[in-house]
Amino acid sequence: MAGEVVRPDNSRLAYHHLSCDGFTTLQSRLSPMPESRTQRFRGRSPPDRDDEWAVSTVARRTTNRDGAAVCAATGETVSLSEPHFYVTLVCESEYRFDPAEYDHLVVAKGALGELDDWLEGGE
Repeated sequence: MAGEVVRPDNSRLAYHHLSCDGFTTLQSRLSPMPESRTQRFRGRSPPDRDDEWAVSTVARRTTNRDGAAVCAATGETVSLSEPHFYVTLVCESEYRFDPAEYDHLVVAKGALGELDDWLEGGE
């Protein structure tokens, strides 16, 4: 039997079991996983927001509706029916029973480098 386990430090554990008389031997090989888009940007604060706002997720997205939005990083117009990135921002509440606030940004496909530079201005 073979498989792969992802560890908390994002390394992969590839394994296969060899069974002999009821005992199992584990053979493994470690290889680092590439950093995800969300991990790359999570926790960073946009320059046009207060420091309480931070990037929560960065997801690739397309919609099946017409419309356009302005790319937060480049200022260009992005068609929402074309592939783009959807950046979720969160502002956690300091009070236990107040829900967090959420907002979203649109980033053009291919503009993650510009998003990185733009977020550098907020740190």
